[in-house]
This record gives sequence, C-alpha cells and structure tokens, in this order.
Amino acid sequence: MTTGPDGAPRLSVIVAAYNAAATLEAAVLSVLDQVEVPLECIVVDDGSTDDTPAILAALAARDPRVVPVRLAANGGVSAARNAALDVARGTWLAFLDGDDRLRPGGLARMLREADEGDLLAVVGQRISTDGDRTWYPALYEKDDIRRAGRKSIAANPDLLYYVGPAGKLFHRSCAEGLRFEGRMLGDQPWVVRALVRAGDRIGVVEEVVYEWWRPNPTHYVATITSARTESAALGIEAVGMAGKAFEVASAAFAEAYDPATRARLEGVYAARLVRSDLGPQVRGAVRRNDPLLPGMLDALAGFVDRLPPGAAASSDAVSAELLEPIARHWSAISADARGAFWGLLGAARRADPDVPGHARLAAVGAALRVAAVPVVGRPLAGVVLRTLCAAAEARRRVRGQPAARPAGMHP
Repeated sequence: MTTGPDGAPRLSVIVAAYNAAATLEAAVLSVLDQVEVPLECIVVDDGSTDDTPAILAALAARDPRVVPVRLAANGGVSAARNAALDVARGTWLAFLDGDDRLRPGGLARMLREADEGDLLAVVGQRISTDGDRTWYPALYEKDDIRRAGRKSIAANPDLLYYVGPAGKLFHRSCAEGLRFEGRMLGDQPWVVRALVRAGDRIGVVEEVVYEWWRPNPTHYVATITSARTESAALGIEAVGMAGKAFEVASAAFAEAYDPATRARLEGVYAARLVRSDLGPQVRGAVRRNDPLLPGMLDALAGFVDRLPPGAAASSDAVSAELLEPIARHWSAISADARGAFWGLLGAARRADPDVPGHARLAAVGAALRVAAVPVVGRPLAGVVLRTLCAAAEARRRVRGQPAARPAGMHP
C-alpha cells in the first residue's frame, strides 16, 4: 500500500458536504483515522451557508491530507463530486457523504482485497444507523451483495440494487470520462458504468465499511438522503433522473453484453429503481397529501411507458410500489391525483398486461372497488379495475379469506 512514483496518494476519498456543520467533522475524522492507507481526503463544500466552511478550514489546518474545495454556489452532490474528481490524484477512488461515516479499517480491507484479487472495483457492506441502532437495508439482503467473492454485473445482477458510490472502491481506469449528473439519482449511472467496465473483476467483502446516517425523528438532522423525499417537486425530479439513469444503464448493458443478458439486467435495474427510489417518493407524497402528487403520477406514467418491452413485466415492482400505495389511500387523495392514477394504471397495463395477476394487487383490486363502478368517460379504466377486483376476490376465495373491504371504502 505505497504511494505512486510521483508521491501521489494511493486513494482519493471524495466527501461532498452541504450545510453539514453538525456532521462533517465526524465524517472527515472517520477518513483520517484510516492510517493504514496513503490517502487524500478531498472535501467539497457545496456552497454551504452554515459553519461548514469554518469547520472544513480547521480540519485542513490540522491535517495536510485534507484537501478543501469550496464551490461558490450550491450545485448539488453531483457537482460537488465532479469538482473533487477534477483534482483527485489517487489510483483508487472512494466516496463519503458529509453526513455519513466510514468504519475503522474499512478502506484498508477493501484495498487489500483489490490487491490480492487483481480487482478493478471492491464492494463493502453498508449499514444504516439512526444514532441509537443499526440495521442492514432490506433491499441489500441479497446474496450478490452480502456474500463475499469475485463477481460481475452479468453473473450477479442483484449488485444493481447497490449502485450508490458509498462503501466501494473504484480503480481510476473504470471512471475515466465518467461524470455525475443531477441532484437526484445522479450517482447511479456513474456507478453502473464503472461496475460494468470492471467486468468480472469486482470483489465483494463481508465486512461493514460504511455507516449510512438515517436520523431518528427524535434527533433529526437534515441529511443528503432525507432531503430526497421531502417534497413531490424533488420526487418529480427523481422520476426524470430515474429515466435518464435507466437509459444510461441500458446503453452500458448493450455495449458490454449480449441481448438476452441486456434484457435481464434491464429488468433487474427497472425493478430496483421502482422499489428503492420511486416507491418511497410515492409513499412520501401520499403520506403528506402533497399537492404535486398528480404531477408525480404523470411523470411516473411517462417513466413506465419509456421502459423497453419486458422490463416492467419482469417483476411486480410497478404494481406493489407505485399502484398499491395510491389505492390504499384512495379516499384521502385529491380528485386530480385520482385522475392521474388512471394514466399510471394505463401505462402499467401497456408495460405488463398481466398486472391484474400480481399477488400484491389483491389489495389494489379490493381498495379500488368503489372506483370501478362510477368511472365516467373511462371505460378502459373501468374494465381494468373490474378485472383487478375480480382477480383479487377470486384469489381471496381460494385462500378461504373474507372479501376485502378497506376502512373508509364501500363495496
């Protein structure tokens, strides 16, 4: 683990920070404590208006490994990471948000794996914490992510569920020419392309290397992650970025793999975007009764319509994550949101004619019973809903369950 011939650090750790005065020192110290690794810690202050600049200046004065970069105006986490890439000198790249922390020894463990396995990317484990407890994100409970070994995107497609930059190392050669884009989901295309470029030289280690801060409401601190689901306006932006991310990933799959592998990976990635990124946006907007929910549903219909044939039909993600939350709260959402729902439902049907057969839609069919009858001027929607209801009730009868009747709705 030596420096390069020009004395450059072996590893560049990129830290994006915006109004992170409450968390930045702990984040940076978690990097500087990795004394086994010759590194530089590039901290980009993304136009903060709190005490972040002063804290960063003090950290840089105490430790020459800290490289401060100050952006005049807030441009978002992608702009911050790009600014750091422009000055990074390391052969390897790692990323940390200014509200998260690295686990002791994590960087050394991943670099050791890279050396021993002649790898181009290393994936470590990430846990969530709220300050009182820690847990593994449910969507990461997959063998491709959790089980150690040498892997590739083609052979281990569930790695696509873990395509944020956190908790990973990337060899510089995998990142040449790649840029982050957008405030929402702008990291995923970068990571997907880097991992595809790594081919079968991706190593997964079982050690936890990264702590992802998910604050408990009792001691809430605004974070990069929490800000993403606080408004439907950001949700609409997330839907647009999800579409771009899918297009970039699909192009990367097409360039690297045969058509069958490409189609399989497209299905996995589409489901991942819906389950991990878009579903939480819908649930948050419904919970807040956000006035921009109709616009979000319109955007989601466009997203589903742009998916290639078969991508949405490869799982029940659209039904479970986008349709069901609306149906369960039908009586509480606005008339405009109900109107936008029909467009989303139509897009889901076009993408997957078997939508009524999805097990999770048993609840949707029952919840929308009231809407199946009075649809005026929407005969197709009425037919679809009646089909959903019939499928749901048939399924419940087979199981010996009583007919579903959600609270606040009538048969």
